[in-house]
Amino acid sequence: MAGSIPDSLCCLKNLLKLGLGANNLSDLSDNFLEGNIQTSLGKCERFVQIELSNNHLSGTIPPELIGLSSLLIALDLSRNHFSGSLPTEVGNLKNLGILNVSKNLLAGEIPRSLGSCVRLEQLDMQGNLFHGHIPSSLSSLRGLIALDLSQNNLSGEIPEFLAGFRLLQILNLSYNDLEGVVPIKGVFKNSSATSVIRDNKLCGGIPELQQPKCTKNNSSNQKISKGLKVIIISTVSFFFRIVHGVIFHFPLAQTKEMTK
Repeated sequence: MAGSIPDSLCCLKNLLKLGLGANNLSDLSDNFLEGNIQTSLGKCERFVQIELSNNHLSGTIPPELIGLSSLLIALDLSRNHFSGSLPTEVGNLKNLGILNVSKNLLAGEIPRSLGSCVRLEQLDMQGNLFHGHIPSSLSSLRGLIALDLSQNNLSGEIPEFLAGFRLLQILNLSYNDLEGVVPIKGVFKNSSATSVIRDNKLCGGIPELQQPKCTKNNSSNQKISKGLKVIIISTVSFFFRIVHGVIFHFPLAQTKEMTK
């Protein structure tokens, strides 16, 4: 199949299943579809699964599609040429089980709203241009079984909450710019389930991960930074109290002397 996705597809208001492959619904994968995704797909409010992988689709991902709250099973947009940021409307996919946007040209930070997709079991964002820290909002995704954030430009430390995901069986954070200490609990105890290779600023973890040992500076950087913030805030607060006292106390004292 070649060409573009017809704009009139969602005029079929009673459409529940669209069999264009070996899937249950809306399988348009492994074809030669090209061009932008029509925003009208966001009106297909009965779709529970959309497969558009392995095509030549380009442009930005329409917010109307990424926020289609009826999706329950999967949204697969992988292996295309989508660019721009991942729309914040992704947070509307509160009942979605699988989200795959891997192997595209998506950039920007991972949206915090992704933490609202609390039913996610598989999240694949590898092979894009995402940067910034892994957002703390992802701590809500405690049902994740597989998480792949590899081959991006992510920075900062590995969030501790990932070690607390009891169901997480596959974790790939490799080929980023992460730093700090690799946790040793949860999925990080299993070297065959965790990949952090080529994150050259990481250290520690279980021996099987073959990461360099952490120095005292590595292991205490986080504590130092937090402690330093407390010291700076306390010092600045104390300084302003002194200045406040000098400004308001001495004129009052001088006034009393003149009165005498």
